[in-house]
Amino acid sequence: MKRLGIIVDAITALRTLGGQNLPDPVHAIAMIEMAGADSIVYTLQGIASSKEPRDVKILKDCIHTHFNLRITPNHEMVQLAINARAEMVTLIRMEVNEIKSIAVQQNENQLMSLISVLRAGGIVVSALIEPDANEIKSAVKIGCDYIELNTEKYVKSDTLTLMEQELENIKAMAMAAAKLNLGVTASGHLNYTNVRDLIKIDEIEEINVGHSVVSRALFVGLDQAVRDFVTIVK
Repeated sequence: MKRLGIIVDAITALRTLGGQNLPDPVHAIAMIEMAGADSIVYTLQGIASSKEPRDVKILKDCIHTHFNLRITPNHEMVQLAINARAEMVTLIRMEVNEIKSIAVQQNENQLMSLISVLRAGGIVVSALIEPDANEIKSAVKIGCDYIELNTEKYVKSDTLTLMEQELENIKAMAMAAAKLNLGVTASGHLNYTNVRDLIKIDEIEEINVGHSVVSRALFVGLDQAVRDFVTIVK
């Protein structure tokens, strides 16, 4: 049985767009968890004058499932993660307000140092990476507990043939990671349709989704949107 993580970034984006205090991701968490989600994923983007410090300060006390905090790899973010008492931290790269895979192999020394601090704080560490054998080997080397395979290329494939090739690569990389004792999760533009083949991959333990759930919630409500995804994943 897979776990389902709900990324609440789309909710915070709506709040920012409206320039007000609503919708409040903290209020949404209770509904998401009651609908059957296994974890809450929150991205720290480090935006000046944002409500992120307030969110992170109270998130841990509100979340009753599992708290996965996404951060860019720097000392300030690491300290925020430790202060927030997140169970898991996922290292990412931000590019023009978009979440991208981190280049583990190119930044091994820097990442190893930061990961050692996180693990010393009792935090499980993951990294959002491309489904690539060298990236997986580097993730093991620097001390990651998990990897999160980026499914963007699979989702955005122009043809069915390319999509099948990307899916096979994800499957192979998930198997390779599991053999190296890494936990495996997956995310990246997933929705109620394209996730169905991914959940057939035994080595993938958790699926993390966000935008598609919030989009569906506009029509059926947040509770039902989460429940619909839970039904697919589990």
